[in-house]
Amino acid sequence: MIVDHFESSNTNDGSNITNHHVRQCHITNEPKSNKTSKNLSPQLSKTLCCQLWTQLNDFASAGDSTNCNKMFLTLTPLLFNASKSWRRVMHNTLLKSYANRGDCINATRCYRNMKLHFKLEPNEKTYGKLIESASREGKLDLAVSMCNRMKEKFGIVALENNEFVVNSLAHCAGKSGN
Repeated sequence: MIVDHFESSNTNDGSNITNHHVRQCHITNEPKSNKTSKNLSPQLSKTLCCQLWTQLNDFASAGDSTNCNKMFLTLTPLLFNASKSWRRVMHNTLLKSYANRGDCINATRCYRNMKLHFKLEPNEKTYGKLIESASREGKLDLAVSMCNRMKEKFGIVALENNEFVVNSLAHCAGKSGN
């Protein structure tokens, strides 16, 4: 689980200086066996996964899908004992790189790979990234299709309360001329 929060720094007189963003990475599952990937201890493996996820997320935020994909492939062997939710986070981060780049084809490929090969169910963030990638390319039909899947799985409230998805659809409709 990734936890974002803000911490305050205090001066010697006790007054608050500033808040700064802190990202902490917690892998909450225990390995399913004593055997960890590449003979790493469970704690070292968790620490390494967190460090690599941070790099993966940095690439994704920048829309650098080439390096994000390379990092994702590096992480894959380390995730065998990880929970499904942690593996989903990794896939969603890769999807984020494609969405930020506006690469609908690879985003869709990643989504299919996630479902078919990794047997992971998409969550709201997964659909949000797919809708964003379709939106950036102006592919309204695909964006609406993903919205329908999201609505079927999580209900209309999840869709209506997701301001990001609503804005992405509006952007996509404008970009496609509808």
